[in-house]
Amino acid sequence: MKGIIFDLDGTLIDSRNGIIESFNYAYERVFKKHPRFKISDLIGPPLDEILNNIENPTINQEKEFLIEFKNHYDHKGYKKSFLYDGVIESLNQLKSKKMTLYIATNKRLKPTLLILKLLNLQSFFEEVICSDSYKKKISKIKMLELIYQKQNHKITKFFMIGDTIHDFEASKKNQMEFIFVEYGYGKINLSSLNK
Repeated sequence: MKGIIFDLDGTLIDSRNGIIESFNYAYERVFKKHPRFKISDLIGPPLDEILNNIENPTINQEKEFLIEFKNHYDHKGYKKSFLYDGVIESLNQLKSKKMTLYIATNKRLKPTLLILKLLNLQSFFEEVICSDSYKKKISKIKMLELIYQKQNHKITKFFMIGDTIHDFEASKKNQMEFIFVEYGYGKINLSSLNK
């Protein structure tokens, strides 16, 4: 049996509008100014990484920003997520071929479950692992490792489907084949995927 691990944002769903709205809201609340950069170009890595790449926040500013973002996103922002064309058809096709499907996402568990419910995706996936699924925050590399450790007794081969270099690197570290979706948020030099 084969297992397919999907990234979420930029792969199955377009959550860009909600992330941008919640990011701008939190940024303005904490830094008292409108951001002068395009957050849409930065989506993919964990939120604290994005913030540290564009600002030099104090520890308190970073904490406040994350609280403001989470509160806004968990109540409003997540509702602006939508499925990419053909996702439901593709998932149905994979399930009909007896593939076991998983999600590994840098998104937190609470909004991930809200989005899966909103878009009627819950029933497709054997397991959903998020950055905060465990007591300690985990990386995409660790997520794939955990899925492999739990499921390798019944899954003969794993594939990772994603849209960023982080997804590619996580699959490579876990010796899984990677399938790149070009319509997502990431920009990857395709020749690097063959190395």
